[in-house]
Amino acid sequence: MRRRGAVLVVAVPGTVLHRWLRAGRARAAVVRPDGTVLCTARGVPDARQSLPTLSVPRPDELSDTSAGRPPDE
Repeated sequence: MRRRGAVLVVAVPGTVLHRWLRAGRARAAVVRPDGTVLCTARGVPDARQSLPTLSVPRPDELSDTSAGRPPDE
């Protein structure tokens, strides 16, 4: 999952996330950093298949323009 830019978060029993998953009869979900749910699934393997492939550059690969700064003139 990490190679695809994802982080596994365990829903601790009793938390809002855990209750939400149980209410939807899901055991896993793919959730964007902004909180948008991309999908729910019966298990992690099913959710993992729904992960988008992200290409995140390493910090040393960023140029000034790709970091949101105007290029030097």
